[in-house]
Amino acid sequence: MYAAGLKMAYYGMETGDSELLKEVKKGVNQEQSIEAGKKIMQSGMKLSMMVISGLGGAAGSERHAIETAKAINAIQPNMLSALTLRLYKGTEMLAKYEGGGFELLSPWGLAKEMHTLISLIDIKPGNHTLFRSNHVSNYVPLGGTLPQDKQKLLRELEEAMQQLSKLTDWDVYTNMEY
Repeated sequence: MYAAGLKMAYYGMETGDSELLKEVKKGVNQEQSIEAGKKIMQSGMKLSMMVISGLGGAAGSERHAIETAKAINAIQPNMLSALTLRLYKGTEMLAKYEGGGFELLSPWGLAKEMHTLISLIDIKPGNHTLFRSNHVSNYVPLGGTLPQDKQKLLRELEEAMQQLSKLTDWDVYTNMEY
């Protein structure tokens, strides 16, 4: 595909957690997700990879961050974006949430999960990963290049967490008309 002119691939890995990948029916495990990302990188294409903050809910947040960082470290993508889980009408996850079987992360919890993820990302010397978490779904807009901006991103999250800890109410629903 690279030889045919495809120079960049967008990869919605979502998570590096095998258990969570199975739960959200991605059809792959961590090892397969990593292999897919590595193949793209080895082809010469640029890789823009997306992960979803909050996908593991409150119960799986730390595992999601740790396992996703492991996958990112193994792949070393050129670009990495984090979007926040949103619930959509007609989805199993919305039904699970409304039935009490899934606890969403608070805005503070999302920032904490992102802090854990970024703190564990290890981009090798000579590599760099453009990181963005500036999607409208995110409570904390972030941008930088890893590894050089890692400490700056962590400080920004720590400052935001102080403010987010004061929130007592937030909207968990996406526009339910769609």
